[in-house]
Amino acid sequence: MLNGIGGLETSWLHDITLYVFGGPIKIRAGFKENLPITALLGMNGFFQHFNVTFEGAAQRCVLDRIRIN
Repeated sequence: MLNGIGGLETSWLHDITLYVFGGPIKIRAGFKENLPITALLGMNGFFQHFNVTFEGAAQRCVLDRIRIN
């Protein structure tokens, strides 16, 4: 059970690999049935690999890959 905006809901967590520009990223992703949107990303996992800029007027999101040596 995970708690989100809609309260406690049954969720399934899986380790997956996302193939994005700059190479693959391994994250733990949560899956739920009957989501009202196609995707929802949290701060842990995906966003820790990018500097993120939301440009509201242009209606876009810019991702700059963080290089960790």
